[in-house]
Amino acid sequence: MPAKYFPGIRAKMGRWDYYIVQMNMRDLNMIEFAHQFSEFGGSLSEALQRTLNDKRAKGEIVRYLIKQPDRFFNAIVIAGFGGAPSWYPVQIEERPEYQMVADDELTETFGILKMSSRTRYYALDGQHRLLAIKALLDPAGEFVGQAPEGFDQETMAVCLVVPQQAEDITQFRERFRRLFGHLNRYAKKMDDATNVIMDEDDAVAISLRRLFSDHEFFKSVGPDRDSLRVMTDTSIKNVPPGAIHFTSIVTLYDICMELVKSQRLMNLLQINATHFDKEFLRFRPEDQVLDEMYNELSSIWDGILEVFPELRKSGVEMRDNNVTDVKDAPHQNHLLFRPIGQIAFSSVVRTLLNNQDKTTTSKQDVIDALTPLRTMNFDLGSLPWRHLVWVNVADKSVPGATSWRISEKQGRKELKQFIKTLMLTHADGSDIEPHAGSYRELVTLPANERLTADDLWNELQKSL
Repeated sequence: MPAKYFPGIRAKMGRWDYYIVQMNMRDLNMIEFAHQFSEFGGSLSEALQRTLNDKRAKGEIVRYLIKQPDRFFNAIVIAGFGGAPSWYPVQIEERPEYQMVADDELTETFGILKMSSRTRYYALDGQHRLLAIKALLDPAGEFVGQAPEGFDQETMAVCLVVPQQAEDITQFRERFRRLFGHLNRYAKKMDDATNVIMDEDDAVAISLRRLFSDHEFFKSVGPDRDSLRVMTDTSIKNVPPGAIHFTSIVTLYDICMELVKSQRLMNLLQINATHFDKEFLRFRPEDQVLDEMYNELSSIWDGILEVFPELRKSGVEMRDNNVTDVKDAPHQNHLLFRPIGQIAFSSVVRTLLNNQDKTTTSKQDVIDALTPLRTMNFDLGSLPWRHLVWVNVADKSVPGATSWRISEKQGRKELKQFIKTLMLTHADGSDIEPHAGSYRELVTLPANERLTADDLWNELQKSL
């Protein structure tokens, strides 16, 4: 392959000299993968990269490149083996218009990088992005004709790090493995709350944010445009007992995710529910689909609030840890003010609405579906939630004392499913007996009480 020339800048950090250059997608073919270098060996001690996930690269990343018109990748980091590149600086101080910025910091910073044909280049970081690009542009590959028009001439940044001239192969491997580790160890993903606030492709996140602007229950108020219902602090996932909020933004996202999975929307989107959160949420749908999703979500919340008006109360009143067995307590400890109950409840709502088998969902449809649940006791200190969700355990800080808290048992997924089962059996009047085994596994025997799982199951049956 002949030498290639690319515009770029030269920089230095620590012991690394590196260049940031502009390359088009077609030129990325000259970059290889570390496993293609026999010089690096095959043992774990000699490996330079993690194993490539071919399915991920040719699946979700290629789909992203094909479907997302606002596609964007950050820089791929590459290294050269077998020679150093040649750098031809552009002397900006020779141009009159640049005299004002011609100083030592900018001298020889800009220029042209010659990537020699004698040097082999491989991806140190970004190998899955590179594999996806190569697969999409492969003239004999599985994606022929699917690349967006002009994709091969689109450009991206490539960062070329250069080894020191005196390094041998052992030193070379050691330093580049360390660099790879640093790139991945200190790269922090956005937290879930920030993703919900910022994502412009995820339709559920978009619809959730619209609740803040349009729906009377969630509408943001005050000079800071804060929602009094939803805690949006990105550093807090669970809402503390003393907060006024109904839920957190991360939990609300999970709730809305369940609520919008109607068959009608699945048909409109031409996907099934199993692919909903794997592909659809990566690509912003048409505005018509977003409107459909929001309207359904809004109607569902209108119906929920009609059947359960207590959800409008302050979290301070409805999420009190200290009211269990307190007679005439001024506050409550309500299951639907806890994330574990909210997620299970949202799945119940979706199931009951799906059972209606209607082409659209109105507020009245939701009311009709949820009315049977109106008679259920959602007080965590009462059956069926007592000892199942709200448990009495030994207080480690005070010898001999006990305290009430949300169950911390393993199998949180199974507990959510059982909460859903209890709600559905209450709604349709079905028999709870087939679920006795699951209850016995999930229940927590109360501290300082001589009760068995069978005793608690018998009590629960009597309460239903």
